[in-house]
Amino acid sequence: MISVEEAIEKILSTIHNQKIEKKFITQLNHYVLAEDVFADRDYPPFNRSAMDGYALSSKTFSKEKTYKVVTTLFAGEVYTSQIPEGSCIKIMTGAPVPDGLDAVVKVEDSEEIESGLVRFNIEFVSEWVNIACLGEDVKSEELVLKKGTLCTPQVVSILATFGKEEVFVFSKPRVAIFPTGNEIVSIEKTPTLAQIRDSNSYTINSFLNQLEIPILNHKILTDEEDDLKEQIEKSIDLDCIILTGGVSMGELDLLPKVMQELGVKEMIHKVKLKPGKPFWFGIARTGCKIFGLPGNPFSVQVTYKLFVEPWIRHFMGFREQQYFYFPIKHEKIKKHKMEEYFPVKLENENGISYLNEIKHNGSGDILAGLYSDGIAVQEEGRNTIHSRENVKFLFWI
Repeated sequence: MISVEEAIEKILSTIHNQKIEKKFITQLNHYVLAEDVFADRDYPPFNRSAMDGYALSSKTFSKEKTYKVVTTLFAGEVYTSQIPEGSCIKIMTGAPVPDGLDAVVKVEDSEEIESGLVRFNIEFVSEWVNIACLGEDVKSEELVLKKGTLCTPQVVSILATFGKEEVFVFSKPRVAIFPTGNEIVSIEKTPTLAQIRDSNSYTINSFLNQLEIPILNHKILTDEEDDLKEQIEKSIDLDCIILTGGVSMGELDLLPKVMQELGVKEMIHKVKLKPGKPFWFGIARTGCKIFGLPGNPFSVQVTYKLFVEPWIRHFMGFREQQYFYFPIKHEKIKKHKMEEYFPVKLENENGISYLNEIKHNGSGDILAGLYSDGIAVQEEGRNTIHSRENVKFLFWI
């Protein structure tokens, strides 16, 4: 068996050439940039008024003066005429400040004496006050977005600002999901005493939906070699196949054998992990990555989060998953030597955040992950976690 860290490294090492496609700016949700983006102009592209007020020259400002208002300037308009000394321009937020003027006094600091005349109720005016200067945010040809940037609403705003109607992004993987087992029936059926409804494929589908990844093939497979081979071969040209069940040591755990017969190269089988020890991973001749997750519901949730999601994130150009550290509320003891992941809820007490373990009946407990915010880690050699000690934590979302 290998460690969780070694398993993740092996899985991520299988991604070499990420796929790239071009998308319109309105289609970028949950995509990552596959190109650098540069500014097509200075920004601001002119000295821009940051306030509604009066534009004037700071060099000749005097509180005692009465200023003549030459004109009113709105955003989108340009004033190019000479401005006489001792005069000012009424200006609105976003309008270009005319040449020769270097300050904007806020409306609140002004007093209109009569029509066309204004006085200011401040002692002095600094150069460039209340003005966003030409190019102070970004210079033309400057790198503004790096390859690998997640396309958030803020990123989309920048792309639109610099006229990027289309951009290259990393593609999303093409995925198939196959829950396996003679005891599994579809969700709309009433199971017999010895049967259970398929929940695992819906769990995985829900995880994938967080990144808006469509499922191209989904079918419940029996514990029959021919059925497994037929359906896997139909999806072998996709980027990824995710199966649940059939990877343990039972007589009908046929996945490793079937994969060998299909020419799939086994990379991982069994990890020092609780729950999820039987996890399986391999690569088909087509390049398709095949994940075999244990069949128990909580094992599926943990092994998807630990092994499948990092591969998907890497495929799509995302940064690595972020672990956090929080103190645990109560002592936790384990008697085995494997690394253990357990469900926890993040709670606040007197201004401090704690992780509170959610007790459950093992990986087959259908309620194990319910109401949890994520999973915490008890490392291989850490048999006791004392109350208020920090533990490693991974959010579900």
